[in-house]
Amino acid sequence: MLLALLALLVPALAAPCAVLDAPPPADGCLTLALFDAARQGAPSTCPDAWGASGLGPRSRLPPGTGLPTRADKLVRDSISPNFNVYETPNFAVKWGNLTGFTEADAQSLGADFEAAWQAETNTFGYPTPPTTDTYKLNVYVGDSGAGAPTSLGSAGYYFYDHDGYPMIVVAADVLPDHDLSALTSAHELFHGVQDSEGYFDWDGTTSDWYGEATAIWMEGQVYPDDSGYAAFLYWFAIRPELSLDYYKYPQSGDPEEYHQYGAFVFIDHLSQNVEDPSLIQRSFEAGYSGADALDLLDGLIAADGGSLRDAFADFVGRNGTWDYDNGAWYRQWIDAYGGYDTGNSHRPSGYLHGDSDWIQPTEDLPHGWGANYWGLNGFTGDAVLHFDGTVDPTRVPDRWIATVAVRAGDTHRRYPLALVDGQGTLAAADVGAYDEAWLVVAPLAARGTQTWPYAVRMEVPPHDTADTGQTPRSCGCRAGPGGAALWWVLLPWLVRRRRADQPCRSQVATSVA
Repeated sequence: MLLALLALLVPALAAPCAVLDAPPPADGCLTLALFDAARQGAPSTCPDAWGASGLGPRSRLPPGTGLPTRADKLVRDSISPNFNVYETPNFAVKWGNLTGFTEADAQSLGADFEAAWQAETNTFGYPTPPTTDTYKLNVYVGDSGAGAPTSLGSAGYYFYDHDGYPMIVVAADVLPDHDLSALTSAHELFHGVQDSEGYFDWDGTTSDWYGEATAIWMEGQVYPDDSGYAAFLYWFAIRPELSLDYYKYPQSGDPEEYHQYGAFVFIDHLSQNVEDPSLIQRSFEAGYSGADALDLLDGLIAADGGSLRDAFADFVGRNGTWDYDNGAWYRQWIDAYGGYDTGNSHRPSGYLHGDSDWIQPTEDLPHGWGANYWGLNGFTGDAVLHFDGTVDPTRVPDRWIATVAVRAGDTHRRYPLALVDGQGTLAAADVGAYDEAWLVVAPLAARGTQTWPYAVRMEVPPHDTADTGQTPRSCGCRAGPGGAALWWVLLPWLVRRRRADQPCRSQVATSVA
């Protein structure tokens, strides 16, 4: 799909090129995909296609010195001297001869980037992107003619020009939607911040997810009154079994390809419930070549007297009822995509209600640092939940997490099962009344694709059993309307048209166990 598009936009790209022939991420941002390609030697393996794209080599130039005023900052361009240019104190917005694009549009885009700069660097204290103490950061309107860089079918990306200087490309189609333009600006600028911190030299197989998750999180930090940043939570919520740091390049439209985008909620959790937003900034400052994001966070939290594993246990419990400051937004976005009971959702793993035999799920078992969610109905009176994480003695994780998460109105509560050697129980009498209840099961083990078996049961004495007219459902028996698949296909487009939901993101993992 992308190759055909690029063949129309840039004829030189019609030749096969492994780097640029994959479809663009459906969320609209290519930043980390481009850096991954550059890590693999893209400019040398397909120089004609790479050069024709308007992208340069991945080589960071030494930053300038001092913090000059606007008058001291220079404007430069390695692509073309023929662009229209609108300057702000820190950016040079450039476009070609695109019909209908005016200087007023450029002023609006420049204002979005300046607002993001003010928040990210001046208010939050992050470093400025490389070389921007000397040069204004070029922001190109993609596919706007006169030699402007292609948008590569995306909403925007951060990368380098032919001379190795950073640049940002924003698709012209983004600009009419001011909310989308603002969130895209905040997102792409934060990639420049990450670049200054050396993030793109971290381990690409274990940390790319973190760059995208934090960039989405930053959208919400810059624009705290806009729920658009949370749009991709749904894709994380319906694949809860995947490892926290799971990544799959978005190209086929499979739900798991968007998991890393919704992982922003873990960043929300760390900055809201574990420490404060400075933890995220310190993680970038502590980064080094080959670093693993979760290993870095583990060390920082431990130095402050906490535990990343305990933070994760609290995280998966909170996700049962979305117990966050913006939890109402999160639930609204999930509902907008059709909720859980569709053919595309792996949540719930099933429902427990009434007296049942042991249920041992066989599908969508949790990966290390992933989770399963079981809906609870009728967990009242003398009912008792049972959990057994030792059903296969050869596959027992380092630690099991088993928690009941409930919501009563706007009040959220969590009740961990007291586990001994991987087994435990919880009585309904200890939980009390609720409107919504979930049993959360999560293994702390090596991150990756290994899954971890277990069994669950709800025991209800005969005098307390109610006839619900339903049969307990195990993993894989999930209800949904007949049109669920079509609804899933249509909703992302409808939601994006209705709200500013554009982010950008990327990759997968295995280490803090």
